[in-house]
Amino acid sequence: KQTEYTALIMFCMDMAYYEVLKKLGIEADIVAGHSLGQYVALVATGALTLEDAVKVVVQRSKLMAKVKKTGKLCAVSFPYIREEIIEKICAEISESTRKILQIALYNSEHQIVVGGEEAAITLFCEAVKTSLNYKTIILPVGQAFHTAIMEEMTEEFNEYLKQIPIRQSQIPILFNTNAQYYEETQNGNILRKELVRHCAQPLQWKKTMRQISQFQNCAVIEVGPGHTLLGFLNSFLTGKDKGIFLYRADKKKEMEKLLQQLKGKNHVEII
Repeated sequence: KQTEYTALIMFCMDMAYYEVLKKLGIEADIVAGHSLGQYVALVATGALTLEDAVKVVVQRSKLMAKVKKTGKLCAVSFPYIREEIIEKICAEISESTRKILQIALYNSEHQIVVGGEEAAITLFCEAVKTSLNYKTIILPVGQAFHTAIMEEMTEEFNEYLKQIPIRQSQIPILFNTNAQYYEETQNGNILRKELVRHCAQPLQWKKTMRQISQFQNCAVIEVGPGHTLLGFLNSFLTGKDKGIFLYRADKKKEMEKLLQQLKGKNHVEII
């Protein structure tokens, strides 16, 4: 639960899976990283070296661990979530308590994550239980990431990023905060601004998945343990055959299946 340690461990695990894919000859045409995964994605694009990405992840997690205001994240699940209702509940609780409470991660049609100060999160869970059928689970993380609680560390993090060299991306990446493709035109400052925003602004993964769901004839690989992200994407693909193949990078059989699938094809986008 301590951000200072878990962030680097998660980053290293995802990088290890990515390196396995590279050794199998599988390289991405497009990348997107969920939350901390955006740093792995940036290494994949060449915008950050592995060494620099590690430095940034370590500094980022140290600064987050120092934030005085403590918060929590609460996952909210339902077959179809009405975001406007959740936003209204958050706004009402935030206004009445004068505490931070907001949607932190727009993950999919059936899951979002709300973050805020602990007292506000407690009231939020009670309100959802009373007025909605939605399922809520407090996540085992150390802070309310991607919320205004993190604003406290952004100025110092911004100063630190000024010393980190940014290189030209070799492949496209979709940013977390706006689900738009990254194009550098300001000597690295566009990416630096995104990495600062990324700490304290909501993560727009739902919009990112909507972008990816528009592709034809592509393989989408979840890099890291589990298949949560593929589940988010699959909610956009139900009942549709767009030639989008979903794979996990944590199983040998899955990788063998992917390699077999790619044989004989002229080109398949790898995301």
